[in-house]
Amino acid sequence: LVAESADKVAALQARRANTKRGSNKYRRLSRQITSLQGKAARRRKDALHNWTTALASSVADVTIVAPESIKDATASGSGDEHEWGAAVKTKATLNRAVLDQAPAAAIAMLEYKIAEGGGTAEVVKRKDHKVEIGAAVVKAGKSVRRARRAVKRKKELVDA
Repeated sequence: LVAESADKVAALQARRANTKRGSNKYRRLSRQITSLQGKAARRRKDALHNWTTALASSVADVTIVAPESIKDATASGSGDEHEWGAAVKTKATLNRAVLDQAPAAAIAMLEYKIAEGGGTAEVVKRKDHKVEIGAAVVKAGKSVRRARRAVKRKKELVDA
């Protein structure tokens, strides 16, 4: 349901991009986008409540391993002079997917729900715990980009 909502939001944003800023149509589309985003957020929050309740009712004691700072763990990718950031887009997509699941809210909910049930929830914060992309994903992304460039070059040669 959330993915379906994201598709609708993307379609509305594309339509809004073609309207004049400040116009009635622009405002109407902006309200629809905000409404859909709020609806998706409420669905995610409800799903998170249901998941944490089910988990808290099935365990007495739990240890949660989390990054020291979720903000730092989901920092945007960047490159250097040798690797100029080929996986930045992939990393940004991964970070959005992780943050959409609201990990800090999940930890907080688990802590209070397990405590209410009489159990204990221990949160272990680790500095080396990060959200990362595997080397295979980076390699696949590079080969896809290479293939796209080759197709583009061939098309340019045919058109010329």
